[in-house]
Parts: sequence; structure tokens; C-alpha cells
Amino acid sequence: MTKLAAGTVFTLALALALSAGCGGGEEESESPQVLVQAPGSKSAEDEQAKLEAKTAGRLTEPRVYHTATKLTDGRVLVVGSKGPGTMSMPGPPIGTAEIFDPTMGDWVSTAAMSKGREHHDAELLADGRVLVTGGRGPISFLFSTEIYDPASGAWTVSAQMNGARMHHDMALLDDGRVLVVGGKIATYLDTSELYDPASDAWSDGGSMSSKRAWLRATRLQDGRVLVSGGKRAGMQAVADVDIFDPSDDSWTAAASLLTARRSHTSTLLPDGRVLVVGGYGADKEPINTSEIYDPAADAWTAAGSLQHPRADHTATLVGEGDGFVLVAGGLGEFTLAEKFDIAAGAWVTAGNLNLARNLHTAALLDDGTVMVTGGFDGGQFGGRSDSVEIYDPSNDVWATVGGETVGSDGRE
Repeated sequence: MTKLAAGTVFTLALALALSAGCGGGEEESESPQVLVQAPGSKSAEDEQAKLEAKTAGRLTEPRVYHTATKLTDGRVLVVGSKGPGTMSMPGPPIGTAEIFDPTMGDWVSTAAMSKGREHHDAELLADGRVLVTGGRGPISFLFSTEIYDPASGAWTVSAQMNGARMHHDMALLDDGRVLVVGGKIATYLDTSELYDPASDAWSDGGSMSSKRAWLRATRLQDGRVLVSGGKRAGMQAVADVDIFDPSDDSWTAAASLLTARRSHTSTLLPDGRVLVVGGYGADKEPINTSEIYDPAADAWTAAGSLQHPRADHTATLVGEGDGFVLVAGGLGEFTLAEKFDIAAGAWVTAGNLNLARNLHTAALLDDGTVMVTGGFDGGQFGGRSDSVEIYDPSNDVWATVGGETVGSDGRE
């Protein structure tokens, strides 16, 4: 795996600047601390101090229902969020965006979108730009889409979708088009659309076997897209699975999940199988089961249970070959992270987050560490957080600098 040449170890001058409070507007007492280590020392405290020196601190503002997209140059673009407010009096979503630069270990604001969005989705295009679609806007559900160009740091309003949607999912196809599928507005949707960046145009992508939102779309190694689970009207979770074939833009029903689930995660493994983890089950409670889909056999097999039931968590593939899938956060007052060892086919613990969080984001950085951002702090009615943590897979250490919870907005 490619390593970052810069940013893994900071110069003394940069470290002193961060400790003086130049890394995100933090108070001096909350700034990263630089420790002088004895040669060869590698205690857990040493490793956490190194990560804290790397992480310049909090987001520029608290975020939840946002997206995080790793750019081709290794930076991470974070976009949108639920705005300040309460469940009874929610504020409008925000359209601001910011970028984490691992070479500097800092967050910087970039141009804002034309509209505030939450419950939207984002996808990295083949040319390195980022497509953002739908979601909930300040007034209503959104048809609109926008594209961010990292080279210019600017947004361009792109062609509108044929229908508004939120709680949908997207997948980049091998031919450069983007599949947008499912979601909801006033009703649940079984429809899909295809975006062609070359022509800036949307076309009908056909319909799945059922209407659902909070589903997951994962591109398989053969170019097809697996769409699993979700929720439809009158049911908390479904076991429905469909496959989209871009060779003829057709949908086919596939083998059903072993367990109905929504708000789960779906991760393509190096061997071409797909690991599905957690989510809300049929009884509306988080579940701790996982299962694996084999595209060759069109079959699901159980993949063991996590220590904690989880929903609205993140799952990140780490390493190549015999790597693992890191699962972090999720609804509940717990910090324990877990990882699925692909070679062993087993779940093991992966250290503890410093903040219990759900509806956050996760991104694999070029140096092999994993960065999580924002989310709701802790339980169901936690506040929006601006905190950032980085996970080091070499020793299962999580490190965070600064960050705080704002308000008690509640979830939806």
C-alpha cells in the first residue's frame, strides 16, 4: 500500500505552530502536544502522541448526515450536514464543505455548495471530481446535483435528477457513469437513474424488485452492482437484494439476505465477495450479525457476530490481500471498535474510540490509517460533533485532538 512521504512525521516548526493553536481555532489547552520520545520507544502512549501530532483537530463545524470522499490526491472532502436545531424545531441543513490534507494534518474550508444538504450522497468520478446528489434541502427534498472540482476548489451545478430522493445510494460504474438507486421522498422508491459525466445528463436506470431506502449499493469486481437490504413502507427492514448489470442496464433479483437489515454497511472484499454488517433489524433494533455474499454462487453465508449490535456505523477495508474490515461506532453508548479478519473469517476487537458516535463518516488515508469525522455523540439523542479521530492499524490505537458536541439535535 502506498505510504505518504509527507505528513506522517511533522517538522518541529509545524508541531509548535499547531501547539500554539493554529490547527483549527482550538484553545491552547486543547491543541496537539509534541512529545520528545526516547529512541526505540513504542508504547501505546507514544503511538497515540504520534497520531495526535498528525491530526490537527476538529472539523471547522459540527457535522452529521454529511459525506466524506477521499480524493485522488489523498485529501478528504467533507460536505453538508444537518444544521443546528432540535427534533421539534430542526434547523436548515448546511452546504459548507471542508478538506483534510494529510500532508499538513489540517482542515481548511473550501467553496460551499449552492444548496444546504443532509441525507445526500457523494461519489468520486473517474476524472477525480466529486458528484453530490439529492438529499434534503432547506425547504424540500432535492432533485439537484453538484460537482466539486478539487483542482479549482469550485462547485458546478450539474443536471438535475429526474426525481428527488434522499437516503439513496450510488455506485461508480466501470464505464464512468454513476448509478443512483432507491431512497425516499414522501414515498419509498424502487427507481434508479444513471448519470453520464461526459454529457452531464441523467437517464432512466430501471427499477429494483422493491421500493426501499437506507439500502446499500456495492460495485462487484465484474462491474455489476449489488444492492442489499433497506426499509420500505410499513416495514423496518427488508432482506431484498437486487443486482444491476450495466452491460444492458438491467435489474435481476438476487438471493435474499439471511437477516433483514437497513442502515447496515456493505464492503467489497479483495476476493470479490461482499461483507454486510449490522444495521437495524426487523424489530427496529440494531443487530450484531454479519454475512457474506458470494457472487459466483449467488448465496449468502453467516460471517459471525460482533460484540455490539450496531447501526449507522462505518466499515472500512484496510490493507491488501489478507487485510481486514474495520467497523467503528454505531448507535449506542459504546466506543469499542471491531474488525473482521478476512483470512481467519473472524471478528476481533480493534481498540476504543475516544468518542462514542454514530452517523459519522470514515475514510482510509494513503498511509493506511483510518480517519472518522463528526456524527452524533453517543446515544440516540446525542448532539452533533466536530471531533476527528485517526486509527492506526499497526497497534489498534485511536487518537483524537479537540472536538466537542454541540446541542442535542436528536436523530431521524
